[in-house]
Amino acid sequence: MESSAENQQAARPISFIDRRDNVEFNLRIMSWNVWQGSIFLPNGIRQESFKRIVAAVKPDVLCLQEVGGPKVETELPGLMDSLLPLEVGRKWRIHYAPNSDNVVISRYPLMHCSHEDVKHLPTIAPKFHLGYVACKVDLPESPNDIYLVAAHFLSAGNGGISDRKRHADAIVRHLRRLRSDGEGAILP
Repeated sequence: MESSAENQQAARPISFIDRRDNVEFNLRIMSWNVWQGSIFLPNGIRQESFKRIVAAVKPDVLCLQEVGGPKVETELPGLMDSLLPLEVGRKWRIHYAPNSDNVVISRYPLMHCSHEDVKHLPTIAPKFHLGYVACKVDLPESPNDIYLVAAHFLSAGNGGISDRKRHADAIVRHLRRLRSDGEGAILP
């Protein structure tokens, strides 16, 4: 039976900024809807907040929503490098879908990347599609990798239950394919 002091120590909260020393591997994943690309200049109204929060949280992998367009590929890796520089020779890896607003950016290599445009929504933007991006994050310091799906579901005011269901069904079909179509090594 555990003593009261052991229970209190186990229940003591840790700072989200500090990483635990008593585990083999720490991985910090952050997801954030940055709102209409507002982390990029020229409007960049949330860039300073983004910088401050990312620098404090120190994520290893970010799943971002509402951050599409050409600036994703050209500016996001540089922005992350300025906030959380990696060791010499390493670069932030990025995967995104050109027609949706989902991005995965990682300090670790990304493998088996894919995306799917589920539904065209020209009322949001001319080329915009409801969709997702997915990839396996290669974690060299860990015995296991992780498979991530970044998605941005429509709110009730913008879509409705049927669009959200269609979106979720597409993600589930994708995960089933990875497990059953002879690609079990990708997603055991």
